Amino acid sequence: MTGNQDLHNIRIVAPAPVPYHFRVVAMERANIGADLLSDKDGVAETQLQSGTFLCYAEDLTTGALLTTKIDVYRDSPSPLIVPLGDKPRQTSVESNFRPSRIEAYRAFRTAASVLEEVDEDLVPVVSPNLAEFSLKQFSSAMTPLTSRLTKRFSIGLSIDLTSAKRGGWRAFNDFDGLASRKDGNQLILDFSALARRPKERLRLSVSVEGDPAWQVNLPQFDSGLQTEIRLVRSAFGPELTLRLIAPDPSLALVLSGSRGPYPGVEKVSGFRARDQAKLNADPWTDLSWALADIRAGIVPRRLRDGPWPWKKFDPISDGYVVWAWMVASTTDKTTISLDQRCLEALVQARRLGMPYFSATSDLAVDLLQALASSSKDGAVRASAKYEAALWRRRGRTKLRTGPFFAWERSGGGLQTGKLPLPTYNTLASGKMDLDVLHVDLP
Repeated sequence: MTGNQDLHNIRIVAPAPVPYHFRVVAMERANIGADLLSDKDGVAETQLQSGTFLCYAEDLTTGALLTTKIDVYRDSPSPLIVPLGDKPRQTSVESNFRPSRIEAYRAFRTAASVLEEVDEDLVPVVSPNLAEFSLKQFSSAMTPLTSRLTKRFSIGLSIDLTSAKRGGWRAFNDFDGLASRKDGNQLILDFSALARRPKERLRLSVSVEGDPAWQVNLPQFDSGLQTEIRLVRSAFGPELTLRLIAPDPSLALVLSGSRGPYPGVEKVSGFRARDQAKLNADPWTDLSWALADIRAGIVPRRLRDGPWPWKKFDPISDGYVVWAWMVASTTDKTTISLDQRCLEALVQARRLGMPYFSATSDLAVDLLQALASSSKDGAVRASAKYEAALWRRRGRTKLRTGPFFAWERSGGGLQTGKLPLPTYNTLASGKMDLDVLHVDLP
């Protein structure tokens, strides 16, 4: 307790050691809540009066939200430690890197086997033949697929040597500064000390036996980047979760803002505002700020003199999409030449390959749809419609990884749990069953 007899020191501990945003709302009108940003381990401290509070905790790496009631009494210990979640420091299957397959399996099992117990207006139409097949194959709605109780997996790193041109991906062999460790049933890869490579992109790939490969471009933030890979047990059998973590909490909050409007971000206690942030340190941090500003309806700072101001680095597709938005939003009157400039930037962005951030894909589709419906030039409208279809098709294989854009890549050689050379260099491999993640580190 502090000098004020009715103020208590409160320490909030998140369910996972990653940056969190806490909003504490007082249930009594006389009390005052708090809006906090945790440290990199998901811990934050504040002072609250005696009373009842509701804490909203947002995982800034996945967007998952949970609520917890906090009761503060006059005789509460100081500090009062408040662990959030039913099972603190556990990862739920909802944060899975590929939750759609699990959800589809559960929906199929439920709809196919217990149709008589559900309102038919609330479930998808399922053929009776599927229900009959389901009853023959499985004994209960939650029976896991026995052929998938043990799966082989590999995690690899590739580098693009040809500035996003086709056929330029090769195995990444310079591991100086890359740290990896296994902690129970999770594997943590820390890229924070990895030297940035001019004009070369890094891509992380995960191959699980029987599944398409999962791939994500790694933004090389000056403040660091971590990857957490964890085993979870689901009704479908063993699954891997994978999430990218920006260890800088302020950057993590900015990235969260890129997923949608985030009003009042500058008022969050512990947040390092724009004038305090280390901007121009790397293009990925600057683009994160720009995307968050666009989502909030703010015109971001001008990206110097062109669509790609960081000449030292590889032309990143996200920069061209942001540039197209700025060109369109900072002009009072639209012209055919302006529409053509925006379209050319968006075409160039698509040719440069998959973006780093999820918001980039959504923004590109919005811009192209606007050009397709409102441009005065018929050729621009037709081209924009075609490009929008390409971006939407690309988004169909997009996976849920919070603010980062990830996708699936099919191919027989990528679905064996092994990644072939010379395109991939394996960082870790092994097998997983329902209870244990067996990892072999090089």
